[in-house]
Amino acid sequence: MHQNKLLMMSMHVFRGLSTDPFRSVAPRQISLWASPMSTNADPIDLARRLIQLAICLQQSDRTSEISALCLDRSNSDVAGQFFEAASRYVTSQDSLVVSFGGIETLMLEGLYHISTGEMRLAWLVFRRAIGIAHLLDLHVPHRRRRSKQLPICLATLWFRLIFTERYLALVLCLPISVRDDSFMDDLDGLEPQEQLERVQAKLTSRIISRNELMQRDRCANDLTYDHYNVTKDIDHALKQAAGSLSADWWAFPRLKDAQTNAELKSMTSKVVLQLHHYNLVLLLHLPYIVPRLGNGSTSQGAQDYTNSKLSAMFASRELLTRCLIAVSPNRVSASTRGNTLKVILAALALLLAHLDSHRLGRDNALDHQRPMDLLMVERAIQGLESMAQKHDDVLCFSAVRALKRLGNMEATAANGLGLSVWCEPSELMLLECLVRDEKDTLILVFPYVGNIHIVRQCHQDDAPTSEAASSGTMEATILNNDLSTSSWPPLSFWPDLAPITPSLGDTHSTIPNGHEIHNSCNLPGGDAELVHMPAMPRLLLQDLHVSDGI
Repeated sequence: MHQNKLLMMSMHVFRGLSTDPFRSVAPRQISLWASPMSTNADPIDLARRLIQLAICLQQSDRTSEISALCLDRSNSDVAGQFFEAASRYVTSQDSLVVSFGGIETLMLEGLYHISTGEMRLAWLVFRRAIGIAHLLDLHVPHRRRRSKQLPICLATLWFRLIFTERYLALVLCLPISVRDDSFMDDLDGLEPQEQLERVQAKLTSRIISRNELMQRDRCANDLTYDHYNVTKDIDHALKQAAGSLSADWWAFPRLKDAQTNAELKSMTSKVVLQLHHYNLVLLLHLPYIVPRLGNGSTSQGAQDYTNSKLSAMFASRELLTRCLIAVSPNRVSASTRGNTLKVILAALALLLAHLDSHRLGRDNALDHQRPMDLLMVERAIQGLESMAQKHDDVLCFSAVRALKRLGNMEATAANGLGLSVWCEPSELMLLECLVRDEKDTLILVFPYVGNIHIVRQCHQDDAPTSEAASSGTMEATILNNDLSTSSWPPLSFWPDLAPITPSLGDTHSTIPNGHEIHNSCNLPGGDAELVHMPAMPRLLLQDLHVSDGI
């Protein structure tokens, strides 16, 4: 059952197709699968079996399962050999994959790339599969409906292609190949959760279009496109789609309670759809968590994005609640690597939201949620560290370093040091997180988000006292050390209940006693008002625990 959980999570995209690992099949077909391949077997069938074996080997991470296979090499090496054989001799040959079975095999190839962290390669494979689908007229609605005599539902095949390609394009900030939403005409007879999937695919296209227009608007300095009104429309549609299912359906199921494969399939389908829904909510609102430069400064400064910040934080908590179990240090598997970016962006959203909210001082309503949010971020970082070490994953390695630095900055802001933060889109989308130090400025680069700038707020004290001057010197020292130190011991940015001796990375308030400085200055373009923050109280979290939900 353990391996069924992992396999079902990773192969949910094939639900309803011939490669669905949990679909009901006839006994004769099972016997055919169990029998050796004949010498004149179709190459595409052989390639499909090899890639399926490779994916299953990726999921076999437990020592007992590996030893039972009697392999003379690691399971990942054997999986790579099987995949290489299928790719080199079959799926790379266009003449062998121009069929419905060939499209399914290419989808399996794309899933393998996702499991190895190669999302760009997966996007290329799915784009190629969509091109073949066009050659077979799958883009024609009435052609897809004439598949009753075929062993595969063509309408489902077409939708799975569109669904996955759109998701990959969204997270990679790449264009989509098909903007046609005719799959919405095939809702008759579908279950409510299947209808939700189709709505999600349609809204994914709208989010991609909004992002493209926001980027184009920034480059052209055109203020005519009301991107936030579009965002609110998409958000309303997401709420309506979620409301079409009962409240019980949105409860987080415990996969370990599944007794049969049928129960496991139902639970896993629910978890995957929940993850995708909350991820769409996060990606929709993520651009509005902190001020964004170069996107129409006048309207940006006048617009209130509180709703987007709260929505992104809510979605981040729901994502981490469901993902932390899968990426915890003792459960790392290749099947969880598809959730890596979800975990990174969810942790980033929580840290950015709290960092930006500290400028409100005592009026910061998010402080009540900060302890548990930071605990979830800490667990996410621990899971990413384990995944980075196990799979030598560049994205995880870089994300751990960047999130730790951002955590240090958030703790510094909570202690009273005035920091300003804003974001600007990146010209090039990288599947890697970067950290750059420029004097008193920290620049973090994250996938999908772009460049995040964190700087110390400017001071305009006319006649500072000796105490204030000493405090200002300490501020500069703390900031410079935070910006140049990448190490972050476990729980180092958790607040402490009792007074402690100040250190370079974790210091008491640097605001002079009895004074709250409210001098402000404007960033270039007027996108955000910079306000000095008073010292914040600190709490002890070391006794908190998050229960295991699966």
